[in-house]
Amino acid sequence: MTAGILLMAGGSACAEGLRDQPKLDSVASKAITAYTREILRTGGDPARARPALLQVVERYATADLTDNIAGALRDGDFYTAAAATLEDTLAAAPEKDRPFIRFNLARVHLLRSGYVSAVRSRDALLNRASAAADGLRTDSTRDPAADGLRGDIESIRGRVDDAVAAYSRMVASGGSKPEAQYRTGVAYVRARRYSLAEQTLLAAARTPGADGITNPLLSYRAFQELASTYLLDGNLGESTQSLRLSVTKLSGDLPEGFSFRLDVAQRLLAQGRSNADVQAYLETVVRLAPADEDARTLLARVKAIRR
Repeated sequence: MTAGILLMAGGSACAEGLRDQPKLDSVASKAITAYTREILRTGGDPARARPALLQVVERYATADLTDNIAGALRDGDFYTAAAATLEDTLAAAPEKDRPFIRFNLARVHLLRSGYVSAVRSRDALLNRASAAADGLRTDSTRDPAADGLRGDIESIRGRVDDAVAAYSRMVASGGSKPEAQYRTGVAYVRARRYSLAEQTLLAAARTPGADGITNPLLSYRAFQELASTYLLDGNLGESTQSLRLSVTKLSGDLPEGFSFRLDVAQRLLAQGRSNADVQAYLETVVRLAPADEDARTLLARVKAIRR
């Protein structure tokens, strides 16, 4: 069995910024979404959109923006320019801003590695991410986001014990326990430690946060990874059940830029699994994201098969 784990579950990157890192305002967030669409869509205008998006990156270099630009990093030209922009900004930044820019730079390299298939190129990107993350040890105090970043880098490198240790430090330094459990579960799947992955991802889906409430988005991500893992293991029944459970706690109040994973449903359909759980999942996706044409197409396909 081989495991193909997505770095960006649910179609979007999932990481908290550093303590006291400025938040991206809604105007900048909408601009990033629009420019990213132009860069990536067929018939778009990347020659115009890239420099415009780079101006946003430069202006908001200290802000927690890497989740927002994650999709645009699929474009190699934009990645190269964005990394160079952050490096230049870092060199001229005052001391107080450097941890935030360095964190963003490390995340940009890390996220780009998720789009690269060549092992040598991916390793080079992870080395760049690691070098930028190393700087956080000297220019910031202990921070759960920095520990989580280190864990993510080691997880993708396949150094599962180092990753798990970093996620433990993430919790010890005040980070979210369910989030750390989720990332630990993904690291175990990458390492093909499937029994530990199942236990840890189930815990992530069900463990309340500091406010005593289970995070529905985290539960979604955890059950999606469980569904994918069960599918890889040939356990189609558990996979379809986990797929359905992933959306049971979601409401219409979804963050801007959120998109649903359809890869597990597509793979189940390819294996002839078009039962009520798959249909219920897709019906929920269409209800919460009515503009998702891919989900509508899959749902119509399932309904046609089940007639």
